[in-house]
Amino acid sequence: MVRREPLPRDIRDRLPALVATFRGRPEVAALYLFGSFAAGMEDSLSDLDLAFLLVDEATAKAEVEEAADLYLTEIQSLLGTEEISLVALDSAPLTLRYEVVS
Repeated sequence: MVRREPLPRDIRDRLPALVATFRGRPEVAALYLFGSFAAGMEDSLSDLDLAFLLVDEATAKAEVEEAADLYLTEIQSLLGTEEISLVALDSAPLTLRYEVVS
């Protein structure tokens, strides 16, 4: 992702609202924070790496992509930044799935 603006200074304080929102979604099995931010190694060029997993593994790829688009817009609004990378684990390569959950 090309950085356009730094993450909000209070981004960590905004994460509980994100968790609460996705906890209320029965179709979402898990939401992961990963990457440099999760490791506490973020810098001024970091974005926020998130991944989600849907409950129904048989969800069609088009539906997963549609959900990802909707979730990304909502996450950007909740966190007050467009500097979000969102991965749908349902359709991600195995190596990326491993990186996210490790």
